[in-house]
Amino acid sequence: MLGNSSSALVEAPAVDLPAVNVGERQAGRWREANVIDAPAEAEAVAVALRRALDPRVRDALRAAHEPLADGRAGQRIADIIARWRPPSPPRKPPIRIA
Repeated sequence: MLGNSSSALVEAPAVDLPAVNVGERQAGRWREANVIDAPAEAEAVAVALRRALDPRVRDALRAAHEPLADGRAGQRIADIIARWRPPSPPRKPPIRIA
């Protein structure tokens, strides 16, 4: 994957897809091992792409156990929903017509 979209940071790790993130748009956001950052310069992007396409990089991604793609998201979501106690909705006072 090549670009500056958040999908490189969010969705691509789930399928072990190397992603070259170009520029500063995603600066400060959490990254998994699949993201290779490159400045918005042609040669830097070319170097990052060569690295992303290296079979050893793909093998390393498959072997990594990243916290956002550990296969337990469904259980965590179900646990949060089971513990959630929604607040009682506020009651509006009756409207008085004079």
